[in-house]
Amino acid sequence: MGDSTLIDDIAFLNQLRVGNKEAFKLIFDKYYVPLCRFVNISLNDTFASEEIVQDLFVYLWDKREQLNIQLTLKSYLFQAVKNRTLNYYRDNRRIVFCDEIPYDISCENEDIELHELQNLIQEAILSLPEKCSEIFRMSREQNLTNAEIADLKNLSLRTVETHISNALSRIRQYLGNNYTYLW
Repeated sequence: MGDSTLIDDIAFLNQLRVGNKEAFKLIFDKYYVPLCRFVNISLNDTFASEEIVQDLFVYLWDKREQLNIQLTLKSYLFQAVKNRTLNYYRDNRRIVFCDEIPYDISCENEDIELHELQNLIQEAILSLPEKCSEIFRMSREQNLTNAEIADLKNLSLRTVETHISNALSRIRQYLGNNYTYLW
């Protein structure tokens, strides 16, 4: 998912919170089919899968003003349908064996979560001031040393260190307490 998709989702979510029906429709159109496919992998029941996803969207609309999404919208939606799928198993069967839930879902979910965390970090980096973001990216993405960055940018070593320290602090703050183990 590119930065523009992430920014679009943030804008759609902000519009959804204020009751914009068009934003809700755009979110629904974008995620309904992929969410149904994701649930159907586990249930192998198209009707039940669609019902779970539709219930999620009803909940999303009803609770739009109280939404507090910690990750990205996509991650939130996929995690929500995963939880609702497990609830479906709980409510409609007496015993659920672990081997009945496809292994692919847990691996796919881990990949989705990792991808969404990467997107969240990119979102945090995008929120940094331009010079701070540029120096942080040079350090982390180009693997340049602080001295190399200072030479390239004609800055003092201390200025580069300050920018990187500020970037890490702001990213930590942006991500909240859920990801303190990363830093």
